[in-house]
Amino acid sequence: MSITYADIRKKHEQIEIERAERAELVLLEAQNLVDAYQNSLGLKKDTWTDYAGLETPYVFIGKKTDDHFKKSSLNSIGLNDKYGIDFTIATVIDDSPHGGSLSGVEIHLRIKDTRGTISVLVGADSKEFNVSKSADKYKKVCEEIKAQVLLSENDPALKLEEPTKTTAVVSEQI
Repeated sequence: MSITYADIRKKHEQIEIERAERAELVLLEAQNLVDAYQNSLGLKKDTWTDYAGLETPYVFIGKKTDDHFKKSSLNSIGLNDKYGIDFTIATVIDDSPHGGSLSGVEIHLRIKDTRGTISVLVGADSKEFNVSKSADKYKKVCEEIKAQVLLSENDPALKLEEPTKTTAVVSEQI
């Protein structure tokens, strides 16, 4: 049997369909994670009001490059070359009227196997969570994201040293 152009075209179309299906699934799971995270924060409402009276979300999605965060939709971020998605979940840590400071946690999400297991790497240290289909499947991931946000608030310069125990030496002259 000889391979024809129709065979090549059919294979190409099949791959494009599979890519689109994978992209849809990965983006859906990324949005599910973001929604689960936002819900886990226990917010009374999803926005806060800044000094100009603008309603601003507590949680943003975007991309972090060179220590700069750029807000983006998951669709505009797109998939990486391994058909996963790399993005940042940023949380407002100061909702005072002149606030708006953010803490961002990097997320790397991909479909791991044919059972639909999802691999989520969280933070700069890439702590891995393998998530299977369940009601609270992102609960541990959300707790890790919140822990990373809390950790980002540490300020080592505020820490004072504990005094060292020294014994006083008194010398007398005779």
